Amino acid sequence: EAESWEPNDCTVCVCRNGTSECLATVCRHPDCKEPLYIKGQCCPVCPLVDSGTSGHNEAGNETSLLINI
Repeated sequence: EAESWEPNDCTVCVCRNGTSECLATVCRHPDCKEPLYIKGQCCPVCPLVDSGTSGHNEAGNETSLLINI
């Protein structure tokens, strides 16, 4: 069975047959002036605001990248 670990909030690694493969998340910058970094979450998000303003919570702001180490 493959062993897996998370070296940080943005990377998940797995060891298969003696080879480490890591999947790193690459974040897009959210479309707001002051994005929030939430502990345990990789990508920053825009703060939630009242519906009467132009701010919004950024969804889908991450992409994964496979890294062999």
